[in-house]
Amino acid sequence: MLDVPQNHRLAHWLQWQAAHWPRPLVTLGALEDGWQTVDALTREEPALDRLLVAQAMGRSGIDRRTLAAYLIARHSYCVAFAFGPAYLHGGILADVSDRSMAIRLTPDSFEADGRRIEYTAVSLRFLKSGVLSDDPVLESRDGVMQVDDRAALRRMACQRLEAHFSPLIDAIGEMTGLPAAAQWRLVSDSVAAVFLDIGQRADAVDAACTEATAILKQPGSPLANPQMHFFDLDVPGSPGNASVKRRYRSRGGCCRYYKTDGGSLCATCVLQKPEARDELLRAQAASS
Repeated sequence: MLDVPQNHRLAHWLQWQAAHWPRPLVTLGALEDGWQTVDALTREEPALDRLLVAQAMGRSGIDRRTLAAYLIARHSYCVAFAFGPAYLHGGILADVSDRSMAIRLTPDSFEADGRRIEYTAVSLRFLKSGVLSDDPVLESRDGVMQVDDRAALRRMACQRLEAHFSPLIDAIGEMTGLPAAAQWRLVSDSVAAVFLDIGQRADAVDAACTEATAILKQPGSPLANPQMHFFDLDVPGSPGNASVKRRYRSRGGCCRYYKTDGGSLCATCVLQKPEARDELLRAQAASS
């Protein structure tokens, strides 16, 4: 279980977060050289196209729609990690709208299977330190704007995610032809997966899943889809021990990995039948 501090300041939470989740790097600061707002990146088609192509990480034969799926899924994963820990543990919501977050893209590489893989490392930066909270204890604190209740905070989280991703999804769709609905499903999947991960690390799975569901299932939101959900599954425990119950996220979207050479459906893919999904998850648990 994580040693979770009690502090309303976004800068403090990001420092704590970096100790537990060093990637992606998330900071608070000014728009310095080497950084650009997500809004600016969205409007700069050559730069966005380079980021799209970089999703292949040296693999050939991946079509542009699949690269687009990788891009939106990975970016939404990073954004969810940027605001998720402070939201779940601190009860504060940072401004994740596309004009309030900056992004830095840095060439990097790593070794895998005896070869060096080049990729683009992503860092995110909040440009505003102000946060929203429904906690009355924080009402008089500097930089905290109070909302009426947790339902209002959830609505704001959903709206800010929509503000961040709407222009990006439109731009990616125009470049690649990947439908907006498919991209929104990938965003929801990534946010849900990150919230579940945060909850598992802090022994707060139920609370994390409740918040993710409430944020992502707002009526009328493009993030809402009926397929994405959380479920419990009995899986093999450690050798010599009985089975254990584990929480999983069932996806509402598809990353199109099965469209690549040697690819297959992910265990929790929306295209996977529940019986096959559960069998794959149990096999993965047994081998881990």
